[in-house]
Amino acid sequence: MNKLLKNILQALVIAAISVVLLNLTFLFYAIFQNAISRLILGDPFWPPLPLVHILFLVVIGAISWVVFDSKLFNTFWKAAYTSVPLAVALVFIGIIFYRLSVMAYLLGALVSLGVLYYLWRAKKSWFYFYTVILVSLALGIFTLLGGEI
Repeated sequence: MNKLLKNILQALVIAAISVVLLNLTFLFYAIFQNAISRLILGDPFWPPLPLVHILFLVVIGAISWVVFDSKLFNTFWKAAYTSVPLAVALVFIGIIFYRLSVMAYLLGALVSLGVLYYLWRAKKSWFYFYTVILVSLALGIFTLLGGEI
């Protein structure tokens, strides 16, 4: 198969996997938030949402550490999974700085650029760069067009 065509197909598959993973992640977040606020504590308003966000970030961080450290997944699958922790971080930045949109865009850009710099320094595959750019642009455009989460 032509190398260019193979790369295009891989990029499309990464995008599709990322969409599925992100939908599953935010479904998991809804279940997580509901379980913590209603089932465990019996009060829909405690703990406050920032604490739930932080707890969810810790859970995603732990899952991400396992995925990235695992020998079960190759570079392709790890790169596709990269969309999850990045999107969660960017979405939570957007939620926290909802009223300060310039700050949200600035911090989101700094996080994305920081991840890209790390990937470049670590000499990671183009799959990772593609995923980071795809997620960053998709969420940025979604927000600029008036989308809300």
